[in-house]
Amino acid sequence: MIHHNVRALATTVVAVSAIVLTGCSMQSLPTYDEIRGETQNAMQRIVDELPSESRVEDLTTGTPFTCGDGKGVFFTGNWAVYPPDGFDNVTFVDGLPETLGADFTRIEGAIDKGPGSVKLGTTDASDVRLDATVVDVVGTSAIDILATSRCGQGPSDPGT
Repeated sequence: MIHHNVRALATTVVAVSAIVLTGCSMQSLPTYDEIRGETQNAMQRIVDELPSESRVEDLTTGTPFTCGDGKGVFFTGNWAVYPPDGFDNVTFVDGLPETLGADFTRIEGAIDKGPGSVKLGTTDASDVRLDATVVDVVGTSAIDILATSRCGQGPSDPGT
C-alpha cells in the first residue's frame, strides 16, 4: 500500500511539473517594440507634466542589454529634457511621485542622490523603472530621464 502511494505521489509530482514547465515555456516574452513603447510612454508621462515649450533630446544609444538568463533583452531609454528658463527643475523632480499619481510608485531602498533625484517604477504590468535627476549640461539645468523596460524579445532588427 505504501509503495502504491509513493508511486501515485511521484506520478502527481511529475504531471504537475510537466504542466508548470509547459505553461512557462508557452508564455512568450513581449516583443521589443512593446517594451520600447512601454518605456518611452512612461518617460513621456514625465515630459507631459512639464511646460509645453520644454525641449527633449533623445540620448538613447547602444544595443539592448541581455536579461532573463540570456533569453531576452531590455530596452534602456535616456532623454535630456530642457524646461524653459526659470522653471524649478528640483521642485518638479522631487514632486514627481505625487504628480504622476497611482500609475507610478517611488522605488524604496534606492540610493538617495539628494534633492532633484527620484527613482520610480510603473505600477502596471509594464514594470518600467525610471530615474529622473536634475543635471547641469554646460551651464544649463536639465532633467535627465533614464528608464529601463522589463525583459522582452530581442529586436528583429539588431540596429534598432
